[in-house]
Amino acid sequence: MDREIQLAMRDHIGAMKTVGTYSIEIRAVDASKQFAITAVGNPIARLDSLMCRDQTTNINYDIIAGQVPQAAPGDTINIVAYYTNIGTLTGSIFIRATDLDTGTVLFDIPYTLAPNQQIGMPGLLGSMPTHNWRILIELGH
Repeated sequence: MDREIQLAMRDHIGAMKTVGTYSIEIRAVDASKQFAITAVGNPIARLDSLMCRDQTTNINYDIIAGQVPQAAPGDTINIVAYYTNIGTLTGSIFIRATDLDTGTVLFDIPYTLAPNQQIGMPGLLGSMPTHNWRILIELGH
């Protein structure tokens, strides 16, 4: 259904003056459906660097390069991990360290990262036990 309207404006003395006639279409909405569009892509974690540090002796070990850390019982051990969101969406990426012998989660920390954003995260593992210490580092989203 079409309707005509007149567009008017006041002139410099305040009188209304017609400046044009326009047609507009008037429509009735008979049905509607609301929906959401799902974003494609994910945040994806990439481990860029993983260092194990014996704080007691100040020795660093590059885990990615294949160095095998060594420490005496009671030494304070931490790690430093750098990782990047190589995905296409901003999102939460976590880093988790687990003691494989006990199943204890030593830390589990989420960070929100934009695509191509990198973060460096130091984490304290604890004191070196009196046996070999098997640690799993995981990144995910």
